[in-house]
Amino acid sequence: MTDDSRKKSSEVRFHGAAVTDVGRKRKHNEDTVLSRPDLGLFLVADGMGGHSAGDVASALAANSVEHFFEATRDSPDSELTLPEYPDLVPDAVRLVLAIRHANEQVVRAAQENPDRKGMGTTIVAVVLSSDGMIHVAHVGDSRCYRIGVGDIEQITQDHSFLNDVRWSQPGIAEDVMAGIPKNIITRALGTKENVEPEIRSEMTLPGDAYLLCSDGLSGMISSSTMLEVVDEIDDPEIACLELIERANQAGGKDNISVVIVRIDEREDTLPNAAVGVVGPDRAPLRFDAEKDKWVCSHCGHEHIEGTSFCVECGLPFLPGG
Repeated sequence: MTDDSRKKSSEVRFHGAAVTDVGRKRKHNEDTVLSRPDLGLFLVADGMGGHSAGDVASALAANSVEHFFEATRDSPDSELTLPEYPDLVPDAVRLVLAIRHANEQVVRAAQENPDRKGMGTTIVAVVLSSDGMIHVAHVGDSRCYRIGVGDIEQITQDHSFLNDVRWSQPGIAEDVMAGIPKNIITRALGTKENVEPEIRSEMTLPGDAYLLCSDGLSGMISSSTMLEVVDEIDDPEIACLELIERANQAGGKDNISVVIVRIDEREDTLPNAAVGVVGPDRAPLRFDAEKDKWVCSHCGHEHIEGTSFCVECGLPFLPGG
């Protein structure tokens, strides 16, 4: 799935952090997080299975995805294809293949050791391409949120029994929905020979942040609290730690894992970039009375509040002199 409403940009710049915590109620941390900025790869995996098998499953999945990306770093794009998904770009294909490979590794490990029978893990992963695209894949109920200026959107949908009922019976009464367990997932790595990740791709915008988390975070604090923290704290690691603290203050009933990736200003939108900046006789923004909105003085595209450039033509909004 691709979000075509977000305009194509040039090379993406980003910085991120990943933090995990055991929480207040669990004795062991079965989550695994990964931060590999050099690969453009970040993920959260939430293991399950008991007898320490959950942490084995999540670590194995994370390591498998990481090693797959390392091994295919220099592979020609022509070698990365999925006939069943002809429209996926190479980095999205790489992410799907990496997660499929991770599933195979977890299944094999469970088969080889009776103590690990039944272990599995969720996963949510993002890879950032050099062209400004981000590819988001997930299995289970670990989530990805996109945070913009004063706005947060969950861009993954949990693979859960609750959602299956909601989608298959849209007219079901709210009191019936309230009685359905929320923690039953319908898809996880390691539970079947073939598990398909759900994937979407979209163009990043400078100023956006992507938040990945296990249900130890999303089950304890609201999305509005996530937005508040990420809006107030620029440093991704400090923001992750604050979110974990909030989840622990709310009870910390599960392991808590958070990844935050911030999209930075791109080179072509920085003040010293070689782009067509308007002359000092014109302001970078003008008010369009007919639209009742501020628009770019160069191309007329609607200004998005909080951005320092035009998302249509790339014009930096510098003072007009």
